Amino acid sequence: MKKLLDHIRQGSLFLSHNRGKLASINKTTILPGSLNFDCQIREIVSEGLKNSPLSRHQVAAEMSALLGKEVAKSTLDAFSAESRGNHRLPACYVPAFSVVTGDMTVLSALCAAVGGAFLPEAKSLSLELDRIRGERRELKEREQLIRQLLAALEKDKR
Repeated sequence: MKKLLDHIRQGSLFLSHNRGKLASINKTTILPGSLNFDCQIREIVSEGLKNSPLSRHQVAAEMSALLGKEVAKSTLDAFSAESRGNHRLPACYVPAFSVVTGDMTVLSALCAAVGGAFLPEAKSLSLELDRIRGERRELKEREQLIRQLLAALEKDKR
């Protein structure tokens, strides 16, 4: 499990340029129950809390401030305890948890579960810039081809 968590933390970077939508998800290759990774999320939350420089009380207080609703230390404890199966980290809490703890592993794990990867903002912007540069090169090549074709057509008219 530690190896899986390290892999998720490092993340293989993948970005679909389809405005946040995966180009395609092959549902036939996803085994029934394989996306239920409750125990892994609990372990990731536990590790994130353990590795945070903040105490669980501080994490709970900062999350409460960001979410605009009370998150108690006992609630965080329940999110990370396997014995508390009915208490799960809600998806709407994940951004606050990630910002407060500085740990993006939950986001990475959720993205990886559907074949994607979480990209930190700087990396995302860098990839977008690379995509724009590639499009610009393609457009320039296309423009040159069209100019050549127009020149050839005008030469044939004379």
